[in-house]
Amino acid sequence: MTKIFPIVAFVLIFSAVLGVINILSAQDAPWEEMDYGPFLSAAIEVTPDNIACKGVAIPLTDDGSRAVLFDTAELRWAAAWEGEFVELRGIVYDGPHGTWPRISGDPIWTNPQGPGVVAQGQSFEDPRKVPYGPLPEGGGRWKGLQRDLSGILLHYSIGTADIFERPLHLNGEEIEVWKRSIHCNNLKGGLQFSLMEAEEGAKLSEVRLLPNEVNKSESLLELSDGRKFLIDLKSSKSNNNSAKLLLRSGRLILEVTSAGDDEIYTHLHLSKFENSDSVQQFRSVVNRRYFRDPSPLGEIWGQGSKAIFEEEIELNGKLAVNPDSEEESEYMVIPAGTEIVERDIDLFSGETVSLYGMEGSVLSEEITENPTESAVLVFKGKSKSYLKLIAGWNCDESSGELMENIVDAEKDLNLEGVTWRRGVRGRALDFDGTSRAIWTRHENFEFYTHGLTFGAWVCTTKDGSIFSQTRSDGPWMEGGKAFFIRDGRLCFDIGWVGAVSGNREVTDGRWHHGAFSWNPWTRQVRLFLDGTEDGEGILELEGPIEDAVIQIGFTADNFPEEPYFSGYIDGIRMYAKADADESDVMAIAAESGEPLVRSVAVTGLNKARFKLVSGEDPGVKLVVQQSLADQKGTSYEWSGPVSRLPEFIDSLQEEGVTSETPFEMDQITWPE
Repeated sequence: MTKIFPIVAFVLIFSAVLGVINILSAQDAPWEEMDYGPFLSAAIEVTPDNIACKGVAIPLTDDGSRAVLFDTAELRWAAAWEGEFVELRGIVYDGPHGTWPRISGDPIWTNPQGPGVVAQGQSFEDPRKVPYGPLPEGGGRWKGLQRDLSGILLHYSIGTADIFERPLHLNGEEIEVWKRSIHCNNLKGGLQFSLMEAEEGAKLSEVRLLPNEVNKSESLLELSDGRKFLIDLKSSKSNNNSAKLLLRSGRLILEVTSAGDDEIYTHLHLSKFENSDSVQQFRSVVNRRYFRDPSPLGEIWGQGSKAIFEEEIELNGKLAVNPDSEEESEYMVIPAGTEIVERDIDLFSGETVSLYGMEGSVLSEEITENPTESAVLVFKGKSKSYLKLIAGWNCDESSGELMENIVDAEKDLNLEGVTWRRGVRGRALDFDGTSRAIWTRHENFEFYTHGLTFGAWVCTTKDGSIFSQTRSDGPWMEGGKAFFIRDGRLCFDIGWVGAVSGNREVTDGRWHHGAFSWNPWTRQVRLFLDGTEDGEGILELEGPIEDAVIQIGFTADNFPEEPYFSGYIDGIRMYAKADADESDVMAIAAESGEPLVRSVAVTGLNKARFKLVSGEDPGVKLVVQQSLADQKGTSYEWSGPVSRLPEFIDSLQEEGVTSETPFEMDQITWPE
């Protein structure tokens, strides 16, 4: 019977930089001033007898002073070094034939030529008749690389196993640690990874600062040339034999073997050893990177990340877009002709749609078609959320300083200086810019391993914190999380990692529903404002944090710029949902305060109508009868609380677009 061995992820400390660096910009030569991007592909020399013929050099710091070199033909990490990144030589750079680029710095470690990874029991000797080209069939195949928000992700296969790698680099106090992340999928046998050259005479020994100290995860590697390295190897399972270090064939080898059906995750940290102080410095870096399940590199592969350049190419163009407006508009042109044009309008999962007249009331259910000049579409989400509720507070006024949790009626939200006022439904919490609330039962929730969807109704005219997970006192911390308002927009930040920002204004002094979802496996954050997505991104969380609390209305003394919330918060909800969509958020808003709706209107098209389609494949269509001349119109989409729907409809009529004005208005035009 065929056995599927566990997915194996292993980490040897290296790193990747996001962002584009300017390599050797201080030089005058034009080929050295060129910006080559986040990696450089070329035949690159480490030493005359160690050349990566199909090399990918990856800078790990903003200035390129720490870098690694991967050979895509041999599937090996040829070297890691510190210095000036790559010396650009050869016919495509400075002109000479018979030479090639080489690393410009001092190697930290190197790997001999030959396969970088082999099946257990096979040799690391080069099996090729000539030292060029791919390895023989079954010996490994390069699949490509991907740039995303966390850096460069490499992908190759060996046998039936798919392997994903990402290089990383960590800095501590007076110490540097290199990291290599490996994710093996569909592994049907053991693998051996060549980590570095370790000639005869090299030794592996335990690390002990005290006579009786035993730390099985740490090793000291002593090379024959006198160099020493600290290594920390941890496995997620008690069977440490599933991943171990070996000295063999002039190499330091990581051997990964099966442990039944258990999943095997390992971390391997590597750093120079100078003296006994290096051990504590090394441990401070290793211990701050908590080990749980490592990043699922295989799942990230193919997803990419948010575009670097946010500008979009519009086929139709945009007309009179106000970024602070609650609605979006799109200019359309229906070309002249005699046929009927149909366009689908998005209907999200769980939504229902109705036709509303321009006076703001729903039309009869029997009406399934109506001219666009006298009706708008109104989409409603689910009225009830079926997600697993972790915690929730209705924010109605109570006695004392503790507020009751709607999950189990326990009073577990500690109010520090918070008062009450009228809310979306009932009462709301009133934050005066100096107050906060702390959830007293937060210990069982951790962002690193738990999915979360958080939502709340907010009303404010200022920036400030809505939700945070950080220390209850003191400055902002590495790995802390904050959901807050910055520059009038929603924002989610992980300390020392990055932030995801929204696009629409929330500080207009009106009630809005703000929400975010967090997926711990893909590291994706999605922001929602009034039921529609407002921003998304990937934030690579390194591990859990200690001594942290979950707060409402405050983050830290020094973060964000306005750390306290000033305004009103109502209907706070926390759900165990990692990938909530817009229909989920609309249901959360409806349950906790007021239903959210979105509405679509079309103006300027005299021969257009909305059509509701029922049956097995329900949907909504915009149907336009073509005419002898081009028709020009504008489509508007708005979302918000149902109580403000009449305002949106009134704004359309204020523009002069009503059933009493059926003529076509002039539009702003521009050269083709």
